[in-house]
Amino acid sequence: MRDDDVQATLRRLRGRWTQRVDEVTSAPLAALAATLDHAEQPPLPGDALPPLAHWLFFWPLRTTSGVERDGEACPDAELLPPEWPQRQCTGVRLRFHHALRVGDEMLRRSGVQQAQALPEGGVRLTLRHEITNAQGLALEEEQDLVCRAAGARPGALPQPAPAEAHFTRLLTPGAVLLFRYAALRFDSHAALDGPAALLPPALLATLAVDLLRRERPAVALRALDFSLLRPVPAGQPLRLAGRDDSPRHLTLWAQDAAGQLALQAHAEYAG
Repeated sequence: MRDDDVQATLRRLRGRWTQRVDEVTSAPLAALAATLDHAEQPPLPGDALPPLAHWLFFWPLRTTSGVERDGEACPDAELLPPEWPQRQCTGVRLRFHHALRVGDEMLRRSGVQQAQALPEGGVRLTLRHEITNAQGLALEEEQDLVCRAAGARPGALPQPAPAEAHFTRLLTPGAVLLFRYAALRFDSHAALDGPAALLPPALLATLAVDLLRRERPAVALRALDFSLLRPVPAGQPLRLAGRDDSPRHLTLWAQDAAGQLALQAHAEYAG
């Protein structure tokens, strides 16, 4: 693609915004709890949404014939450039202002906050999401995406995981977990079984935060920043870990079967 065409695409993307509405309902939250191996009673009206469970809502309701060849029905497809269909999430930043609760009507406003061309081809985008309920702005989220031409798969440099952990969990995410989580998000993208299956970044982040909920159930998150560093194959051992850094601050991470860092997150919580 010529540079003039790239710049024209970037100008078209910047400042583009969409809106969606949804309601916090109990059934997806109960299904998520079961998917994560929690034997809990279904949440009741007024119960708070767990961290990252907002990703279960605002489904991308594209028809089966309208999804892309690999099955992707991206929640923000209308904001993304079709010229670069290979999309990789590299980071997420969230700010939690007040709880979303079962029964809440939600409005999500989404837009392209930044867009820049990459020297090696493709573009880097930052999407911004703002979710409000009757009490006002509840959650802010920024997602960093790298969009490249189809088939582009740049390798990730290995990074060792932190040596010291205060709490850990070992598990082997398999096809059942991937199928269940994909169904909760109406996600038909990517292989969910076999040697090509990879953990979706949203699931990897959800598992890391679920570790925090298991170990620090009273923590009320105020901020959460993720870096997604390398893909994790399904069906292989995964180590989740966390460490208390200072009062009201934690680090979470996930490492693959080779011990390499796949995800790292910094969390701030209320005192």
